[in-house]
Amino acid sequence: DLFAVSLEERSDWNLVDLNYKYDAIRNGYVLISENGSGDFYGFKVVNGVCDSKIYFYDHEVETWQDSTHSNLFDYLEKFALSN
Repeated sequence: DLFAVSLEERSDWNLVDLNYKYDAIRNGYVLISENGSGDFYGFKVVNGVCDSKIYFYDHEVETWQDSTHSNLFDYLEKFALSN
C-alpha cells in the first residue's frame, strides 16, 4: 500500500512538507511516496535534475536502492492506475 501525496497546503501528505520532514532520508533524492511502513519511493537528483528512474528507500537497512520502476509512468501504472 502507498500513501497518496498532495500539493494541498493543509494535507497531512503534502509533498513539500514530506520532503522537509524527512530531510536526512531524502539527501540527494526527492521523495514522492511513502508506503506506510517507513519506506519511500523517490527520484535521485543528479546535477540538480531528477533522474527519471524511481528509487526505493528501505528503512530497515537505511539505504536507497534501485526499484523495478523505470520511470514515473511505470510506477503510477502499478500503484495508481491498476485499481
